[in-house]
Amino acid sequence: MNSHEPALEYTFQRLCDEKPKLLGYIKKRINDNGDIEDIYQEAITRTTKQLRSGNTLTDPVGYLYRTTSNIINDIYRGQRKGDVSEPLSEDLLCHRPLPDEHVEAQQRLALFIECLNSLPAVTRKIVIMRKLHAKSYSEIANELNMTPKAVEKQLNRILRTLEDMMEKHKHTAYIRSEKKSHA
Repeated sequence: MNSHEPALEYTFQRLCDEKPKLLGYIKKRINDNGDIEDIYQEAITRTTKQLRSGNTLTDPVGYLYRTTSNIINDIYRGQRKGDVSEPLSEDLLCHRPLPDEHVEAQQRLALFIECLNSLPAVTRKIVIMRKLHAKSYSEIANELNMTPKAVEKQLNRILRTLEDMMEKHKHTAYIRSEKKSHA
């Protein structure tokens, strides 16, 4: 038997006797009653670890309270950090595009209009009636004296042509910007 064991047993008993007061101390300092017992257990664990490691504590009960205060402070620091970095609620988020996305969308729209205006009038009219006015193939066919199937086929061809024109323009613009940056 170790000569320090009776002193250690006496110190542990003093710490256990302090439990009701320490729980009251913790309760006065935190908002969440669910954490009281956890904080107490953590403080006891840290204090007994110090005692078992051979450290002589001149005031073990005072050390227990100081440890408890530190644990409570750590919890509040963690909560404050969490408060700062919490994501914005959906009500506060801005759903508008970023400025560069807005400019890019305007440029794509301007390019689309330019490509659309380069098409023959009837072809352009089919795209506008279908995409802008949301008319059915039958409605467009009636207005233009065509069959709905012909309108559908022509629209598919037109849309592929517009995509190709826009992609070609985008590629050409990229090559131009590369040449300028190397000049």
